[in-house]
Amino acid sequence: MKIKIDITQNIIQQFQKQMSFEGQEVNPKYGGGQMKMVTFPDGLEFYYYTTPGYTVPIEMISKNPPDSEWYLIHINLGGDQQNKKIKSESITFHNHSPAGALTYCPGLSITTHFPVGHKGELASLRFPKALLLSYFEKNILDQGKSIIFEHLDFQTEQQLRKAINHQDNKLKCHGLALEVLSTLLQKMALHNPISKKVYLHGNDTNMLFKAASALRNPLTEKLPSVNELAEMAHMSPTKFKTSFRLLFGSAPKQYHHKIKMEYARDALLNGAKTPTDLSYDLGYSHPSNFTSAYKTFFNRLPSEELAIA
Repeated sequence: MKIKIDITQNIIQQFQKQMSFEGQEVNPKYGGGQMKMVTFPDGLEFYYYTTPGYTVPIEMISKNPPDSEWYLIHINLGGDQQNKKIKSESITFHNHSPAGALTYCPGLSITTHFPVGHKGELASLRFPKALLLSYFEKNILDQGKSIIFEHLDFQTEQQLRKAINHQDNKLKCHGLALEVLSTLLQKMALHNPISKKVYLHGNDTNMLFKAASALRNPLTEKLPSVNELAEMAHMSPTKFKTSFRLLFGSAPKQYHHKIKMEYARDALLNGAKTPTDLSYDLGYSHPSNFTSAYKTFFNRLPSEELAIA
């Protein structure tokens, strides 16, 4: 089944029309699940969608025209994943689509394929350019990119889940959704801008996610080289380095470092690990080296996170 989504229009109404259902319950003919939406006075729309598994293959084509006045931040919260054990630690690998926020900027066209049985949990924030400009002096997403990815850290995911749980309380949900939006936008603003408008082909994006999956294990002892990653993405090393930075906002080594730091913060906040445990798990030769790296990344010491936990 082919579904076409226009980012400039209400998302849930397009799904309802093309999948023949009304309200929140998705047509069981296609796998069932729920799709909820909350709209707010400032133009922000908050969507949440779950499916226990598609019964037919789905091809979804999402387009945001070049002259669009809308943005969509599409957040993958889980769905199909592989759980592996490494050094007795449980690590979750998402199948080519990491847990994170993918921003659909003007000029984007991307095709996503969902096989039969695919399970999904997704949230989306759709908002007009006017909302962006009402909070920032300039359009911080105007970086010459049609698509921007930002990894979803532990605290932002927790805030997002609170927003999901308060969808029946519009005022509370609005505050939480704005907090999530603020965090993601400020992170995306730190990505390297591009001097001219650059578009990634949909297949290139899929290949980059596939290569990035080799960098998402925080406990790996040896990272693949740029040449090896480029081969995974079926690109030349030069194209891979440019495309990877374009999508993820950093070089592969920096991307992996970010994964390590966010894994460490998650473990500290959950009380699962001590700073000393993490220093050796993450490959640091001495706990002081881990402490220094953590302080540089988060501007706070690991011991301060323990105090919060």
